[in-house]
Amino acid sequence: MLELELMELIYQGVDPRTGELLNTVRDPVIDKRRAAYLQTLRRAARAVKPAKRSGSAMSEAKTPLDADKPANHGARWSEQEEAHLLERWTSAALPTLEQLAQEFGRGEAGISSRLVKLGIYPDREAARLESDRRQSAHGQSLVGGGQ
Repeated sequence: MLELELMELIYQGVDPRTGELLNTVRDPVIDKRRAAYLQTLRRAARAVKPAKRSGSAMSEAKTPLDADKPANHGARWSEQEEAHLLERWTSAALPTLEQLAQEFGRGEAGISSRLVKLGIYPDREAARLESDRRQSAHGQSLVGGGQ
């Protein structure tokens, strides 16, 4: 159900068109209403869930929103992937969210959300700020290394 997918992304603070983080103000009242609406959509989706037949055009159809999504967008994280993410994020190379998103075939929002879930950061904004700091450090080391 397209509406449910869109609302899930918006609720997670992700722009459904680009996969990037939305720059929205956190408001407990709006967040509570958003969560209630999402729960209603989930119930409705379960009630009318169509039976998918393998090989049917319906089960294989891609929506326009799916075309630009990374390969693993929305896929569950395995324990091995989580361990590898932690290993890469804490490595001496100090990769950015963008670099890890490409490596893992996920969006930057997915990487930052997983870092929050793993307890590395209190929220996605903190992960994004650290990624920006790393990006700046990479740029400075490139400039400094060329002199």
